[in-house]
Amino acid sequence: MPLRGAQRSQSGALHNLPANSSTYQRFQPKGHRVMTNETNTTEVAPGLMRIVAPIGERFIASYLFRGEEASLIVDTGFDSSAREVFIPALESLGVTPESLKYVVSTHCDFDHTGGNAAFREWSPNATFVAGEADRHQTESVEALIVERYGELACHGVDETEESKAGIRAATQLTRVDVGMRGEETFRLSEDWKVCLVHTPGHSYGSVSIWDPRSRAFVIGDAVLGATVPLANGEPAFPPTYRYLDDYLATVALVRKFAPALLLTSHYRVMDAEAATDFLDETTKFVDELQSSIDSQLAEGPQTLTSIINGAAPLFGPWDPTAWPYLGLPVYGHVERMQARGELEIDHSTTPPTVRSVAGVAS
Repeated sequence: MPLRGAQRSQSGALHNLPANSSTYQRFQPKGHRVMTNETNTTEVAPGLMRIVAPIGERFIASYLFRGEEASLIVDTGFDSSAREVFIPALESLGVTPESLKYVVSTHCDFDHTGGNAAFREWSPNATFVAGEADRHQTESVEALIVERYGELACHGVDETEESKAGIRAATQLTRVDVGMRGEETFRLSEDWKVCLVHTPGHSYGSVSIWDPRSRAFVIGDAVLGATVPLANGEPAFPPTYRYLDDYLATVALVRKFAPALLLTSHYRVMDAEAATDFLDETTKFVDELQSSIDSQLAEGPQTLTSIINGAAPLFGPWDPTAWPYLGLPVYGHVERMQARGELEIDHSTTPPTVRSVAGVAS
């Protein structure tokens, strides 16, 4: 996800924003049933604590599984989140450095991994776990900036040097001890095990934690609805999924699990009904974005930026300075269409041009 407390210009450049900027707002789909307790630490199921840290006008939620034999925490936020909120919360709950056995990063984005080094300092014997496909970018902030956040630079969507400096300042990483691919289990008590599930789409290596005992699914950013929200429920910026087929497969997988509780990083706690609505909202967004891309390509060749600017007003509503974040999902759709032979990308132009292949329907 993009730098919290910053936003892009329509050209793709990022500019710092004051903490009270109205651009980063939060989405809560109409009709969703949610549990609205936003206190710092809440027990959402037996032995499962939700700990919330502010990030500007939004928040990051970490999840603590506390068993009799071991504790496991999911995501560490920024370096400041870990030091000022998450670690003090664990201490107030009586969790010791020795009892924290596992630190799981759902994916490589810095608002989920930036506190890893702080947790390594606090609990040096804990095992740090991430999806194998995200390992490199979970260990190296420079790889994250160049390979993930700078992927679309040739299309005019990139971070500014100021933004990159902010990412570096917020992020203190450490080695990943174990890279996982899914279906691994963690024993927390004699009668309690939780499972790691591969849930790609937002990133290649995105992983989630399934708790069969409570039927709670901790998914990080694996599913993102129709917008990324602020704490007040208003739209902030587009859902930043990247790999479309993987993303849709993950949505289908979450449906198959039919969680009683869907626990994300940036949305409120969802019960079973709210989770179903959220998944429906997710697939609806994907379908509507595809329709917008198809319509624009039918009019003639496009650049990534022109597709973004044509599609973004149909959703949100988002401030135009947040529109470039739509580049990630748009490029995911473009890649799938290219793989199907439905379009061509002309890299001889600056920026590259996208055009439909005549006679091929999406």
